[in-house]
Amino acid sequence: MYLAVGPPAFTAVAFLKLSSAIPPFYSYFHTHSGSVSILQTIALFTAIFFWAYAFWFFTIATMSVLATVRRMHFHLTWYSFVFPNCGFAISTLGIGQSLDCPGICWVGTAMALVLVTVWLTVMAFHTRAVWRGDLLI
Repeated sequence: MYLAVGPPAFTAVAFLKLSSAIPPFYSYFHTHSGSVSILQTIALFTAIFFWAYAFWFFTIATMSVLATVRRMHFHLTWYSFVFPNCGFAISTLGIGQSLDCPGICWVGTAMALVLVTVWLTVMAFHTRAVWRGDLLI
């Protein structure tokens, strides 16, 4: 279920990165000087909306995983615990930088550290499954 987190999170990242790369001296933006800041503001609020949408999916997925964690056996789909959530952490950091809010940046950093821990855990379970021969059964 974490796969649903990735698209809105990476869309938020795309909005933030594209809005920060608007060339202010390009033809339209040069003649309409206030349009760059307006577009960046719209992109920021749209990114926050997509981040909230990703957070909704993240919350649902986390509750469902925690409800069944005792009965889980390793599958390669466990890597979906990590990679879609990378976009979620990156979008959190981007929103924190755009809002110039160190608290949000610290939350994004903590999310990245948790993701590294989860990734190492998934790799350990993957290695264990290969060693025991459980992976291809």
